[in-house]
Amino acid sequence: MGLIALLASTAVAGSACAQVGAQGDALDRRVSAVGDGQVELHFDARADVCGDGTSWYRMGGDNWYGTYTQFSDGPSRGECTAGPVRVLATLIGREVVRLQMFVGPLQHRTDATDLGAVPDREAAAWLLSLGQRLDGRAARDAIAAAVLAKDGAGADGFLRVARDEDRSRETRRSALSALGRINSDAGVPALLQLADRRDDAWLATEATRALGRSKDPRARAWARTVVSDAKRSDEQRAAAIATLGSDPVSGADAALLRESYRGFSTQRQKEAVLSAIASIGGRTNAEWLMRVASDENELPTVRRRAVSMAERAGASGVALSTLYDRVTDTETRGAVITALSQEGSRPAREKLMTIAKSTETPTTRRRAIAALEKFDSAEVNELLTSLALPRP
Repeated sequence: MGLIALLASTAVAGSACAQVGAQGDALDRRVSAVGDGQVELHFDARADVCGDGTSWYRMGGDNWYGTYTQFSDGPSRGECTAGPVRVLATLIGREVVRLQMFVGPLQHRTDATDLGAVPDREAAAWLLSLGQRLDGRAARDAIAAAVLAKDGAGADGFLRVARDEDRSRETRRSALSALGRINSDAGVPALLQLADRRDDAWLATEATRALGRSKDPRARAWARTVVSDAKRSDEQRAAAIATLGSDPVSGADAALLRESYRGFSTQRQKEAVLSAIASIGGRTNAEWLMRVASDENELPTVRRRAVSMAERAGASGVALSTLYDRVTDTETRGAVITALSQEGSRPAREKLMTIAKSTETPTTRRRAIAALEKFDSAEVNELLTSLALPRP
């Protein structure tokens, strides 16, 4: 593109932004004119948004918002209907103090002033302006509603809020989250830019967390970079570790975390790795976690955490029993006893019974006996009776 053409396209883009901003101002005046009371309007929603029009809505494949009943097979609320976004604003003295959003079949409030259908770009501009000037929940709800617009929420408005150090951190987090939910070609590059900042560790960390929630492949690539960069803050590296432990999991990411573990110096980082490895799961990861648990050079709290995570990763009752025999300190053994009771297999039960009958320290025996209370079998009842500790 030549210089003249580039300048021309920039001028057109700037003109379009100015026009949308002016439309947002015009809508703001219409809303403010209500003075006191409630006003509602509606606009076109994104294609991946649906709801019931009154209580809840869904965005994307499995992100649910609002009030609903949870069943084993997912939220159950009837049909999820594609439809417009309805915003209900409460005003006091011409100031918006509360925002509610609904998606799906229109359910107009008889006591609210209805402004009717509004172009989605105009509505998004107005909502972003609220997000930039309001405080508290109203600002966060305005940002969340702007995300739902069909073709109106670009990255620039959210970026301004995210960068604004005069805003509360919760409001800034809302803007960062929004960047992860809008068009990925706009939102993800903006988050990557923020996550790479060296002058604002908090912003870089929160941007990294938002990237992880986006499930974008570029987010995982960024997380791998941060995990391997010892110059990044502990908090940012912990956020990157959590990303690598989330879906979609991969053996390569698990290997990177295991290999990087010894390079982490703080308990926070190490426990983040343990949790991420456990989330990925599998025999290799469970065995690695048990090796950490048996490492006497590790912090006691880290070792106990590794035991718990090994059971979560899928360590069997047999493997946990072997780990119990391998460790010697009372607290780590206590963590293994807890893991055995949670694993709950016959080998786990038998190991707990052996510990309860042993000449172990009184504290360890009491833990094993308490753990056996979770098992319902004649054999366990007989043992507890013989130990003069009948079940209540």
